[in-house]
This record gives sequence, C-alpha cells and structure tokens, in this order.
Amino acid sequence: MKRDGISPSVVTFNTLIDGFCGIGKLDKAMSLFDQLKSSGQSPSLVTYNVLIRGFAKARNSTGVTDLLREMENRGMAPSKVTYTIVIDALVRSDDMERAFHVFSSMEKSGLMPDVYTYGVLIHGLCMKGNMIEASKLLQSMSDSNLEPNDVIFNIMIHGYCKEGSSYRALRLLKEMRKKGMVPNVASYSSTIGVLSNDGKWEEAEMLLKGMMESDLKPSISLYNIISRVKNDTLVKVST
Repeated sequence: MKRDGISPSVVTFNTLIDGFCGIGKLDKAMSLFDQLKSSGQSPSLVTYNVLIRGFAKARNSTGVTDLLREMENRGMAPSKVTYTIVIDALVRSDDMERAFHVFSSMEKSGLMPDVYTYGVLIHGLCMKGNMIEASKLLQSMSDSNLEPNDVIFNIMIHGYCKEGSSYRALRLLKEMRKKGMVPNVASYSSTIGVLSNDGKWEEAEMLLKGMMESDLKPSISLYNIISRVKNDTLVKVST
C-alpha cells in the first residue's frame, strides 16, 4: 500500500496487529504499532485493546500494564473491556494484588464491573484457595444486582470442594439448580467426592440421581465411591 502512495488506515493497522497478536507474534504487532504512530495517526481504543489482549494471552503482565499506562498518558480512558483484559492478565500471572488495584481503579473511573470481570477475579481467588474473599465478591455481585452465571457457580463449587467444604459446595449446587442452571460434570463429581469423604452417602446418592436427571453420565468411579461409603456406614451401624 505504501509503494502505491496509500497510507494504511487505523482500521487496517488494527486488523494486521490483531492478526499478529492472534498467532503470538507480538514483536511484529508492536512493530506495526510503532509504524502506526510514526505515520502521524493516533492508535484507537481498539488498537490498545487488541494489543493488551495479545500480551495478556502471552501472560506478559508487564507489557499489559505498560500499554495501559501509555493509554492513560495519551488521555485515552480505558473501557470496561480494557480493564477486564488487564485484570485477567494479572490474575493469570498470579498477581492478585495488582488485579484488585486495577479493579478498584475501574470502579473509581465510574465503570461498573460486569459478570465477566467478577468471574475473572473469583476464578483467581478460588485457584489460590481464598474462598472467603471469593465468597465476598459473590455477595458484592448480588449487592450490585448482578446475577452470577453458571461459570462462576461451577468455579465456586470447585473451590469449596478443593478445601473439603461439602456443605458449602452442596448449598451452591442446589442454588444453581434452583436458578435453572445445570452444574457441569466436574461440579457434580467433585461435590459427590467431598460428600462421600464426609460419609454423607445419602446426599451423594441424591446428587447422582440429579446428574442422571440432567442427562449427565456419572462415571463408574462415582458409583463405586458412594457404594463403598454406604457399605462402610451400614456395617458400622450394624456392629
């Protein structure tokens, strides 16, 4: 295009940058970004979002925050999408402190976090085993009139199962079903596992039945786990 005397537009640059980010060639993407700026044109919000998403995918949190800072220096306000991409990148880099700092900046700027933003943070907290803070965020969603989706419920259930909290996992699973959502196989399996570990075979059997009613196929190992706990319990009662 340049040889024909035609200067690529911002939209063209964005398309090319997005293509290179998509295949992980961030050096090529940044080279085009520099060309865009040197051509006398200004990067758009889309340009920054595409680049930030590319660096986030590569788990390069430094690159993400550098781009966010450059945006702010240019007087360009990050969008809700921008903030969420940055938060996701920091969570993936196991930097929850900075993720919550960006979350706070987002709220201070007047932008309301959406379900996906909350989901990213809740996922990070659950993976670190911080179920107390994850539960507080879940409550914050309700306070903001945001309804958790099935992804968030499944993440929370998995988190409670990891810490061995069968009561809380079961409570959320029941709430999920009450809201018309179908827990995934992992949520059912994990909850049945922790219930069995606690000797609660009746609740575990109830969930097994719920799985089949939802057209989910339980594994043979789940039947075996419940059967073993049930038999052990009945033997103890009879002796």
